[in-house]
Amino acid sequence: MTAKAEGPAQAAPDVDAERLNQPLPARFVAKHDHNQFAGINRADLVHLMNRIFGPAGWRNEILRTEVLRDAVLPPTPAGDERLARYVSATAIVRVSACTAGGEIVREGMGVVSQARMLPDKPPKGPGTHGSDALQMAVLGAATSGFKHACYLIGRAVGGELGELGYRELVARGAEPSAAPFDQALHDRQPAAAKEMAKALSERARQAPSRQAAEAAIRGAREKLIKAGAQERAAEQIVQSLSRMAMKAGKKARGS
Repeated sequence: MTAKAEGPAQAAPDVDAERLNQPLPARFVAKHDHNQFAGINRADLVHLMNRIFGPAGWRNEILRTEVLRDAVLPPTPAGDERLARYVSATAIVRVSACTAGGEIVREGMGVVSQARMLPDKPPKGPGTHGSDALQMAVLGAATSGFKHACYLIGRAVGGELGELGYRELVARGAEPSAAPFDQALHDRQPAAAKEMAKALSERARQAPSRQAAEAAIRGAREKLIKAGAQERAAEQIVQSLSRMAMKAGKKARGS
């Protein structure tokens, strides 16, 4: 199943990389109770896209939808005695937006599953019953694909929402800073943890080989947490240190 684009991206507003790298305002962040990630409502995301690119400056197109599974599940021993219809669907959505440097085109995939109880009697009208499962799964997958495509455009339209620490950051009432998210999280760590991170980075940077760099940063995560760093920040710093170690190895081979 395919769908036409919602509108042509004709306008060319003055949008550059700096504008797209601006942080997503905290008021648009929706906290999901079922997982650790943050999200954004579709209506708010459309509002942001209109505000940044202009209503005629972007478009989205559903390239493909597919029902992965459509089955009737038997009653569970400890659950409801009625049958349930289970539908899983996927969608691929393309989002195009005009910027000062040209058109940006991104594609996102969404996968959504829905289960609805089948009514004991034929339904008299629309409602939450088994016949809704297919529609809700397909629409949900298309919405998810649209969001993921927008996230790939930049921070200003949710590019950081997949970060585990983002929800915690917003939950504390902190407004995301204009610095990259990794730096924003690092800036909120205790002074002792920052000093430890700085010392480890210096050791990795000055190491003559990859082996020496890996030895210098061994046990870095435990040292950072002991110094008061949050686990997510410690993991990000360790990833950065590992990249430094790999660079040290390449530098040694090139010399």
